[in-house]
Amino acid sequence: HIFEGLGVGRASATALVATMSFALRDFFGICSSLAFSAVVSRNLARHVKQWKFFSALMLDLGLAMKVTANLKRQWFLPLLCGGSICEAMYGVTTSPCTSIINLHW
Repeated sequence: HIFEGLGVGRASATALVATMSFALRDFFGICSSLAFSAVVSRNLARHVKQWKFFSALMLDLGLAMKVTANLKRQWFLPLLCGGSICEAMYGVTTSPCTSIINLHW
């Protein structure tokens, strides 16, 4: 469905637009991952349960945004980038929290 949103199958769509959309989505994901990890890296060990819950919410929100992107064509790229940002926050918080929980048990 993401390819349909990028214009695959439409005569007016070009490969350059699809490439730029993917590059923009990945750019937002990488930059948000770096910025978010710089901000919260010192806090992850203190409130592990809350951060684990936050990571689960970010994963759900990110997936919901990516699914909704196909339904709202005019908001396709912002929703796709927002979903990528949410999934980046999920990736930053879930691994340290899971390792701390596993170390506890």
